[in-house]
Amino acid sequence: MSNSSLSPRISELLRFANMHQRHAEALARATGENFNVLHVLGISHYEVQTHTPMLGELLNPKGSHGQGNIFLRLFLEHVRQQFPVGGFDPASATVRLEYPIGPVTETSGGRIDIVIQDGRGEAIYIENKIFARDQEKQLQRYRARNEKAHLFYLTRFGDMPEGFTKEQLKEIRCNCISYARDIRDWLGACRKESACLPRVRETLSQYIHIIEELTNQSTSQLMNEQLKHEILRDEESLGAYFALHAQYDAVRTQLIEQFDAQFSEIGKRAGLPLVSAPKPKLLRAGHPVFFPA
Repeated sequence: MSNSSLSPRISELLRFANMHQRHAEALARATGENFNVLHVLGISHYEVQTHTPMLGELLNPKGSHGQGNIFLRLFLEHVRQQFPVGGFDPASATVRLEYPIGPVTETSGGRIDIVIQDGRGEAIYIENKIFARDQEKQLQRYRARNEKAHLFYLTRFGDMPEGFTKEQLKEIRCNCISYARDIRDWLGACRKESACLPRVRETLSQYIHIIEELTNQSTSQLMNEQLKHEILRDEESLGAYFALHAQYDAVRTQLIEQFDAQFSEIGKRAGLPLVSAPKPKLLRAGHPVFFPA
């Protein structure tokens, strides 16, 4: 494939990428997508500090949302479509977070992320995992605590616990649920119920957006999928992408030289001395690492 045959496709791909970027930025401005209080506070990815308390508050019939057991009922309705949760009574439910069940041994103890229990003794245990690794025999210890509890393992994409087979999960009666589908769909149903409650509705909207980011479903990520599809469309498009990518280091070097020249001019005008910084050594293309001079 000659360079001349690549040139039109390179230009086309650059125009597509530019249009894609402008569209994404315009959409983010129009929807306010970039503003999210959990992002501002830098806590959007924390399990213990953010997601467990948020889920627990929504599931709690006495939560500050003031909607009683509506959100818990919606959660039960959703999981009952897949799993036999039985006659759990949301009206008498209580919710506890990081619930201690004794010192950790090989067969018992630990802390359960979310425990929901009704007045008749029915219990739901939720182990919440986003990025943290599994603890040894964690789910077995929770099962030993209550043989009749409904045990759920919640991850971003509904993955199975590390080292488990489907047969082993079935043996301890643990069901896998996901943020990508189960929590996102449940939160959407909660938002519909909160249409006339601006603060609750908008808080749910922001939390849904965080979930979509964590599970690669946000608007910008979906648009990036379109860009990837355009690159992989055919051999010519892929060749154009590699031709562009091959110029990464050269373009980066030229940009740095332009910035250096601009900073030097600003420094001269301000009477500031110039101090040379160590040049980055590239371990891999696009990944500079600075070493002491």
